Amino acid sequence: MGSIKQKRAVSLSLFFLKYFMYLCAGALLTAFCAVCIFNTLVFNQMVYAADYAQKEADRACGQIAAAGQVTKEDIPELCQYAVFDPDGTMREGSIGKRESEYAWSAVRGKSADRLGNYYKVAPVADGYCVLRFQIMPQFKSAKLRRYLPNPQNLILTAVLVILLSYTCFISVCFGRSLKKKLHPLISAAGKIQNRELEFSMMTSSIKEINTVLNAMEQMRIALKESLERQWKLEQSRKEQMAALAHDLKTPLTIIRGNTDLLQESELTEEQEEYCGYIQSSIQTMQDYVKALIDISQTESGAPIEIRCVDTRAFLEELYVTVEGLLTAKEIEMRWDTGELPAALHIHQGLLHRALLNVFSNAADFTPQGGTIAFYAAVKDGTAVFRVSDSGPGFSPKALTNAAKEFYMDDESRSSNLHYGMGLYIASMVAKRHGGELILTNADYLKGAEVTIKIPESMVC
Repeated sequence: MGSIKQKRAVSLSLFFLKYFMYLCAGALLTAFCAVCIFNTLVFNQMVYAADYAQKEADRACGQIAAAGQVTKEDIPELCQYAVFDPDGTMREGSIGKRESEYAWSAVRGKSADRLGNYYKVAPVADGYCVLRFQIMPQFKSAKLRRYLPNPQNLILTAVLVILLSYTCFISVCFGRSLKKKLHPLISAAGKIQNRELEFSMMTSSIKEINTVLNAMEQMRIALKESLERQWKLEQSRKEQMAALAHDLKTPLTIIRGNTDLLQESELTEEQEEYCGYIQSSIQTMQDYVKALIDISQTESGAPIEIRCVDTRAFLEELYVTVEGLLTAKEIEMRWDTGELPAALHIHQGLLHRALLNVFSNAADFTPQGGTIAFYAAVKDGTAVFRVSDSGPGFSPKALTNAAKEFYMDDESRSSNLHYGMGLYIASMVAKRHGGELILTNADYLKGAEVTIKIPESMVC
């Protein structure tokens, strides 16, 4: 595949800059439109200028001071007023009583309050007239002034709403565009994660994303080649193991047959002893070959026949087999089956072999006269098969590695009676049923404890 051709790609900074310019352009256009609208309102005499009320207040104050009295006709349209006695008592006016304190402060020299109001004072007979006004544009229409904010606040609010809406729009457009640019990267990452390595890498119009895609393309090729090599080696190993196991069966059968014929003839005591050695060695080799075949069949991944199996009959068959295995070593067996369903959805042969391997492993390491306990039950929809023994238990190293293929390095459970494949096969069988094999040391018997769990889907 090689590197990805970059076609009309831009840098990520330019991609961000483009949308930033869109945002700035929209803000400037909105501000320009707001100024144009305000100037149009002023030009068409729909709005008073910001200092209109101030000029009217100056004019009215002069007239009131000259007349020495106040009439409502003297009060400008955009002003409110209050008439005070010399002691500060409000006689009349359109300013509320709560706000009259601010108006009286104007008499004492203050020209504005914290609410944004300005004041002018005109002396009248026996008191003062205070005019209140605001320096900001106002609608000429009294009805518009009653129901709408002043033009300045109204336009600023509209500008903020428009800018917020436009920012949200630009953000959505930017997100969609960025997601589209990132689609080749997201798609490639998903396929590599799912090990779908037979695909052509797409390109993006962003340089930095293409750089990442180039690296991912090299990773895809390397991963594909590595997996292919691993698969070929694994297949070759399995084929060689299966071929070796089957090739050994024929000569072992011939040797055993001839040994049996020798034993039927008249042999000396020494020859009988030698034939016994041969038979014992043949049995060991056949056990080894059988283990190799079991591994080959279990690892093959071929579909296994899963069906509902009578639980009681399955456990009774297992009990008979295990009893014969443990009797020779005078090992006590404790058999406990809790609440179990009438049937389990399993491969009877594979699960029987797995449990027998676990029992055999436990018997190998349990001293004569020791104890092996078996427990089977269904907990929370999961079938549990547990074998505990009174042997030396697993070492910390064995707890991690005992279920691995050919593992025999555990000094706490060293023996020449196994090949490091029993627990490995049991683990493979559990996985083929969608379950798991768990290794621990038993609190009850102080030895090793092996548990096979089969999920709820395997319970009929």
